[in-house]
Amino acid sequence: MLTLIPCPVCGAPAEVTERFTLQSTGGPADHIAVGCLDGHHFRMLIEQLPRDCQVLLEEQAARMQPANPRLNT
Repeated sequence: MLTLIPCPVCGAPAEVTERFTLQSTGGPADHIAVGCLDGHHFRMLIEQLPRDCQVLLEEQAARMQPANPRLNT
């Protein structure tokens, strides 16, 4: 699924090309890889993004989660 956010440096449209989790001393840390139209490329913590971008990524992740079917017992 294509996700566009503003580039953290220049504000140009940037595509989130990867989402991944790395371990840290404080527990798992969610990261993204981003590339913008002006050629900037980053791998960064999601929490370093502006809050509106974080919300967009959280909403998209929630839509991609499989639904939990209810058991009829």
